[in-house]
Amino acid sequence: MDRIAGKAPMMLAVLWTFQAVAFALVGLRLYARLVVVQTYGWDDHCFNGAVILLFVYNVLISVAATLGIGQLQTGPFTSDDSRALLLVNIAQSLIDAMAILVKVSIALFLLRIVASNRAHKIIIIVPAAIMSIIVAIALLCLWFSCTPISYSWDLSIPNGQCNGDEQFVVALLGGLSIILVEVLYASFPWYLVRKLQMPRREKILVGSCMSFGYLSALCSVYRLLALLDLAYSSNQNYFYTIVDLLIWHSADITTQLVSIGVTVCRPLYKDWLNNVVDQIESVTNHSSRSKSNPSGFSGAGAGFSVIALQTIGGSTANHKKAGRSAGADVEDGVVTVQRSWRVESNARSVVFPGDDESEEHILGNSGRGEADNRI
Repeated sequence: MDRIAGKAPMMLAVLWTFQAVAFALVGLRLYARLVVVQTYGWDDHCFNGAVILLFVYNVLISVAATLGIGQLQTGPFTSDDSRALLLVNIAQSLIDAMAILVKVSIALFLLRIVASNRAHKIIIIVPAAIMSIIVAIALLCLWFSCTPISYSWDLSIPNGQCNGDEQFVVALLGGLSIILVEVLYASFPWYLVRKLQMPRREKILVGSCMSFGYLSALCSVYRLLALLDLAYSSNQNYFYTIVDLLIWHSADITTQLVSIGVTVCRPLYKDWLNNVVDQIESVTNHSSRSKSNPSGFSGAGAGFSVIALQTIGGSTANHKKAGRSAGADVEDGVVTVQRSWRVESNARSVVFPGDDESEEHILGNSGRGEADNRI
């Protein structure tokens, strides 16, 4: 076959869209790590390696699409079909490698948060290790469950046979293990950041970014459903039915890349997001003060008015709230209002009302103590 037809055009459009997203994440992540944070680790190597393998995967599937993937087979098994099936098997092997690399990248990121907590390290490392073993076994079964081995991609070999039940069961176990690890890695960060010295909005941001893992788990569920459809499809429909599985492979990897990529790129949009939140809070607080102050005073004026009422008779009143101090002194009949904001320049952060004190930077090591090095 020399043309792309059937479901192949749709498949390629989706796959290369995912690839564009992955490349964008690599660029943003490299800028954040090398320019902004000025640190680079093994989790970055694993992330970039997964993106490179995703590119190779898409190239292989694109070539396979010109050989018949995405189309119904109407004739006997040909040499083009054999080459297409070989490319698909190689591509699925790359998916297994990508699944392991992405999980390792996320695990290394989480290990920077848990520091020396042994129990947390076990929770992070052991599930990923077990998943990697199961996925590796599934990969071996893909290639070595047929006799002869070449029959796994060349169905024209006489008297060849494959243990389809073994392939299906191991692939199913591998898919289930991936789902469990993705749910764990999407949920566990919420527990980890709960006790960290970080502003509350930073905790919510990190947890929300890592929660993209739930979307990855959903993609993995649909991938298992596509695997079931493929298991019960006929040989004539195999190249057509496998398209859904190939798409969900890529969707699962891409959403995992988004999950860890958006989290690590946080310095690029943190200030902008904080400004947006501050503006929303400012509008909300201004509206509340307007309703509670019929006199029309708000902000500093409202604060002066309250303090002045509390200092009748020459007494001194102090008002403190959440990292901000405000005082009023009476000197020669004049009320002097003093305010101070606690700003930590080394951490490049302001302590906001209601937030925990923090000198932590969620990315990289900037020499600001053990807590900073953990993240």
